Amino acid sequence: MAASELSQGQEVGRSGFARVTAMIYWVMVLTFMFALTTAPGWVVSLFLAPDPSNLPWFVACLVPVGPALAALVFAWRRRDIEGPDLAPAVRFWRGYRLNLVDVLRWWAPYLAVLAVGGFVATNLHRLALPTGSVWFFIGLGAISALWAGHMIILTAAFSFRARDAARLGLYFFFHCFRATLLYLSLLIIVFACTYFVGMWLPVALSAILALFYVRAAGPMMTQVTAQFVAPDEVDDAPLVNDDEPGESEE
Repeated sequence: MAASELSQGQEVGRSGFARVTAMIYWVMVLTFMFALTTAPGWVVSLFLAPDPSNLPWFVACLVPVGPALAALVFAWRRRDIEGPDLAPAVRFWRGYRLNLVDVLRWWAPYLAVLAVGGFVATNLHRLALPTGSVWFFIGLGAISALWAGHMIILTAAFSFRARDAARLGLYFFFHCFRATLLYLSLLIIVFACTYFVGMWLPVALSAILALFYVRAAGPMMTQVTAQFVAPDEVDDAPLVNDDEPGESEE
């Protein structure tokens, strides 16, 4: 089969049934891959009591989530660019390998700061802080999570360095506010599923939620390609990190 046919999605056939079944296959495989790569975190969390004192440990369990989420973004983004095929696991692992170090460079420190904030918020009485301060920490945590949402896209779909992704993430937090609000909606869904049902439900819905996440970031990625990626480095689609990780496109 010719490469041009693969890039147009001919591998899954032209019929609507073939494309629907291919999409279901993608969702199932990517969900499994996400569950597999985040297993160390959510398995450990099952043995933690739902007590505020364990909040830093719950945050630590999120360390594998950053690279896994970046791999999901990479896989869905490559599917949008190259067309549907039957290799979601290959896409995921490629994205995971390319983005693992780049994401952890800022994801791990971000979670460390989040854990400190969570510890302070749950020990206000011991630190002699006003009880109402908890809302400040909740708001700060939500804002930082939305900022991290932009940074995941910028790191996974483009090869920006951590400091460049941080600056652009702050820029698009305000200049693509519709995407920020959509991220907030997804964040609320994940929190509600975890709180009322359990952590297994967001994991089971991870591939579908990531697909909506990539769709919400579409306008931002288009703007990044137009304004921050050199024209001679753009082919017929926005560049993603297909070569070496950690290289910035300025």
